[in-house]
Amino acid sequence: MSENKKPRRPLPPPPPPMRRKPSKKEMKKLARRHKKNISGAKRYKNYLERDKYKAYLQGKIDEAELKKLLEREEQLYDGEESSAASRMEFGKELDDSENPYLLAEKHSKNEHRRSVILRSALTSFLCLASAVGLNFLSFHFPFTPSIIKIDFSAFPELLAGLAVNPIAGVAVIIVKSLLCYLIRPASIPSIPNKLILDTLFMLLTVLFFRLLVNSKSAVKRQGKEIKEKDYSASGIVLSGLAGSFVTALISLITLHRVYFPLLFRLFGDKGYSEEAIFRNYLSAFNGVLRLLPFLKKLIPTLSSLFMGTVMFNLPLNMFKYFVCAAAAAVIFTPVYEFIHKE
Repeated sequence: MSENKKPRRPLPPPPPPMRRKPSKKEMKKLARRHKKNISGAKRYKNYLERDKYKAYLQGKIDEAELKKLLEREEQLYDGEESSAASRMEFGKELDDSENPYLLAEKHSKNEHRRSVILRSALTSFLCLASAVGLNFLSFHFPFTPSIIKIDFSAFPELLAGLAVNPIAGVAVIIVKSLLCYLIRPASIPSIPNKLILDTLFMLLTVLFFRLLVNSKSAVKRQGKEIKEKDYSASGIVLSGLAGSFVTALISLITLHRVYFPLLFRLFGDKGYSEEAIFRNYLSAFNGVLRLLPFLKKLIPTLSSLFMGTVMFNLPLNMFKYFVCAAAAAVIFTPVYEFIHKE
């Protein structure tokens, strides 16, 4: 019976275990295990070796170029000793007077300086021509005394002082005054007064602008230095506002100390007296009262010539100089870039 028994079949092998997806923690461990950690000292050493290798390659290139240059010079001059290149020794630093890079840089700076001087002179000449032309385009403002005429010749004078330098602005004012006297000698009483006021306005505006640009709030914005041309519009407008206000106040003194005494002395025989000038201001004041009747409650009458200059000359001078400053603010940046362009 045991002989008829069938043999047992072997059991099948157990199924392989299912591969589980590694968790995020295990993935981080594996990544850390295979990551190449390079220390800071090793990175610094590699950087030094790479820098030395670059310097070595550059030296080889320079040496090859120098050999070519010496061979070319020997062929040209038949063995005669050449200038700086033939006297150069390898490994020896060139003197500043023989260094071609320094000489080229110095030549470039000199060329740039010459071009800046030439463009500055051209700009000053154009400002002078504009100032003379604007001076002869003076006009009478409505509802003001007929003796008062305003012009905007201070605009090119201020532009020359800002874009070139204050000395150029003063030179433009002086030459303009001389030319105006030669062309129109009858304007001699107003020339000294305008000369003083225009020079004062130009110098004050340039001074305020320089102080504003060099101040901590203007020079540093987001840790970067700002040039004059980048701060021109608002800086010149604010500086011109302050300069025009101070100049308008000073004009009250120059009118009574310079302009009126010269006018009365030189043209007194032609009817220019203090009484006639006062009647001119009084007539203009009555015209303003007819246009704006509510002003009669504030200022019932014009008591003196000084009061008339306060009412008319002070606001007109401030308006004139502020318009000149605003015009200079608009055109300053292109003129500055034209003078100092590379």
